[in-house]
Amino acid sequence: QKYLENAWGDVTRAILFSSLFFAAIHFNPFWMIQIYFLGVLLGYLAWKTNSIIPCIVFHVIINATSLLFTSMGDSIESVLLWHGHMNPVLLIIGGGLFWYGLNQLKPEQGV
Repeated sequence: QKYLENAWGDVTRAILFSSLFFAAIHFNPFWMIQIYFLGVLLGYLAWKTNSIIPCIVFHVIINATSLLFTSMGDSIESVLLWHGHMNPVLLIIGGGLFWYGLNQLKPEQGV
């Protein structure tokens, strides 16, 4: 993403393009839209913090949570899924918490 930012001079395009690549390399067409938006959030986090470390931590948390919920069986699906996709209420709550966390960063931590 940093290379694209420098080459194109446009942070937004760099984040959107790298998010598309992020979604494609997960090889899951059914979840591609959700993965793409997660890539946008992670790209923004990388740009805001000028580091990929928070993105790696966030990705590990997401994968660990997914693994935990998968091991809980079908009973948890009614809460997590809505028509085969992530429950929009959970996405809104998660997005709000993510936004709150980004706003807690001190200006010297961001770009």
